[in-house]
Amino acid sequence: MPSIVPEGGYADALVYLESSNAQCQSALCLVDHVQGDTHSVCEGRSTDPVDCVPQETIDERVYCTCQCAGSASVAALCDCPSGFECEALPGSSASICYRTGLAD
Repeated sequence: MPSIVPEGGYADALVYLESSNAQCQSALCLVDHVQGDTHSVCEGRSTDPVDCVPQETIDERVYCTCQCAGSASVAALCDCPSGFECEALPGSSASICYRTGLAD
C-alpha cells in the first residue's frame, strides 16, 4: 500500500510509482490506473474521485514492483515473476515489472 496518497486521491488515467515504500523489499510501489484514495477501502465501485477504492481494485492494481532493466539505480535488477512483464518506465531509461492482463 502506498504511504502517500495525492490530495484528492489517485486519478485512474495515470500510473503512480512510489520509490521509497518501506512495505516493499525493492522500495517501489506501483499504483496502476486507480481512482480514489487507496487508504479508504469500500464495497463495490465508486464514481466519486475522492471516494474509497474497492478492495478488489487495490489487490489487482496496487503492488510492489522492482526494476527489471536499464541502468540499475537499485542494488540489483530483478526478474519479473509469473504474471508480470518488464516494461519501460515512461520518461526513464529504467524498466519495471507490470502486472499483465489488466485493462487500462
